[in-house]
Order: sequence, then C-alpha cells, then structure tokens
Amino acid sequence: MSDGQEGAARPLRVAHASDLHGDLDPLSEVFWPVDLWVLTGDIFPDAPFGDLDGRDRHARAWFRRNENALRARFGRTPVLAVDGNHDFASLAALLRAAGVDAHAVTPEGVTLLGHRFAGFPNIPRMRGHWAHESTPEELARLVRRTFDAEADVLVTHCPPRGVLDHDEGHLGNGPLADALARGGHGVGHHLFGHVHATAGQRAEARGVRFY
Repeated sequence: MSDGQEGAARPLRVAHASDLHGDLDPLSEVFWPVDLWVLTGDIFPDAPFGDLDGRDRHARAWFRRNENALRARFGRTPVLAVDGNHDFASLAALLRAAGVDAHAVTPEGVTLLGHRFAGFPNIPRMRGHWAHESTPEELARLVRRTFDAEADVLVTHCPPRGVLDHDEGHLGNGPLADALARGGHGVGHHLFGHVHATAGQRAEARGVRFY
C-alpha cells in the first residue's frame, strides 16, 4: 500500500494478524519497523463453552493478564482492529484504555496514514451463539454503509464469498462479494481472517488485493 503522501514512493509496512485465539507468540515474529498493525478478529481466546454467559468477563480477564505484553509489542505504532465472532469484548477499546494508539474499524470508516479504512466484524450466521452473526439482509445493509464511506481499504473479519474461503461458501460474505464484483468503488485492498485454512494466503481479483 502506498502511504498516501504526495510524492512518496515507499509503501506502508502493515503487520496483519488474525485468529490468534489467545496465542500472542505470532506477534513476536513480525519484523520491525512497521507503520500500522491491522488485527482482523478472534484475537481473544475462546471461553469455556459451558460458560457462554461469561464470555465478556473471560475476554477482559485475558486482556488484563496480557495488557503489558500487548502494550510493549505495539508500542507507539497505530493499531487498527476489527473484532471477530469469538470476540465478546472490544479489543480496540481495551487497547486504547491501556494507552495504545488503537482504532476500531467501523462501517463509517477511519482515516489513518493517508488511507480510508472501513469494515465490520459481522459474519454469516453459523450456530447462533457466536458474536456478530448476521442474516444476509443485515450483512447487505452493513455492506452498503461501508461502501458509502468511500474507503480504499476494507477490513473485515470474514472474507467475501468465493475469495480465500476454502471452497466453503457459507463462511464468506455474499453481499460483500456482490458489491466488490459490481465495481464502481475505490477499494484496492481487503484484509480479513476467519478461515484458518487460508491463513497467510493472498489473492487478487478485479483490481482488489485480498490478504
């Protein structure tokens, strides 16, 4: 990604992490320096399945145990975060309260380092007990709001349907795939997670690069 500054040729150095489920070791494998961290959800560990009502409490307790390590790892580098279906607390809000320069991804968008980022955590419905599960109609409304933000970078938890979703169409977002295919937008990059089988892979279609 270009850094958006006039006359600048150096691309943005983005560290993208997703679906850590409480394991912070991969964050130490990122080569410094980076300009921006992008976290695309499921960073918190899974709560015990029998304690569904305590998932928010479980997430916050994990954060308290790891707050110092996260603050030291991110330092003064901006962090852009969208939550995932296993995240029952706002990671961006907790990081910001801990003194990290953290920003939550929203459909309305946020501008950082010369780029407009927009997105959402919502995923197609699965079993009914995960966070941010949504109907096709709800996803379609979120997609419309997100594209109204005129972002050049999308940040979501799950991929568009048919892109790095491991040939499992129910894992991808259909309305998002349709909106990208229609064109007429300025999106050049899309970062996401959710599908572990395609972690670290990249794709490109209709001028959009997917990570």
